[in-house]
Amino acid sequence: MKKIPVVEKIKERTGNKVKNIFIQIGNKKIFFKKEMNNFSNYDKIVNKKGFFITEECFEIQEKNKAIDKKKVIDNYSKEMIKKIKQSLDKNTEVVDEIVEEKAENEYIILRVLVVGEENIASQEKNN
Repeated sequence: MKKIPVVEKIKERTGNKVKNIFIQIGNKKIFFKKEMNNFSNYDKIVNKKGFFITEECFEIQEKNKAIDKKKVIDNYSKEMIKKIKQSLDKNTEVVDEIVEEKAENEYIILRVLVVGEENIASQEKNN
C-alpha cells in the first residue's frame, strides 16, 4: 500500500538574481561587489576562480503541479510488483496481479495484490 500525492511541488526560478564578488583571506571576506539578498527562497551558486569568489543567488518560487495520475500509478504499481516478486520464493508462480487505486483528499492510495501459486506437496525419496 502506498500513498501518492495528487500534486507535486516544483521549484522554479523567477529570473531575479543577486551577485556578490569577494576574496577570502582566513575568516575575513573582502567584498568588491555586494548586493542585499532579500529573497525568502533562493538557490545559491558559488564559483571560485583564482582568488575571486563569485556568489550568485537566484530567487525561487514553489508551484504546485498536477500529476498525470495514470502514468504515476503505472510506475508505482510496477515498482511495487517488482519488490513483491523479489520477496517471493523462486518456485512460486505468479497467477494474477491486482492493482487497486482509491482517491482520498490530496492523495491516491495504491494497493497491489499479487496472487501466487506454489507447490507445497513434498516428494519422498525411495531408497
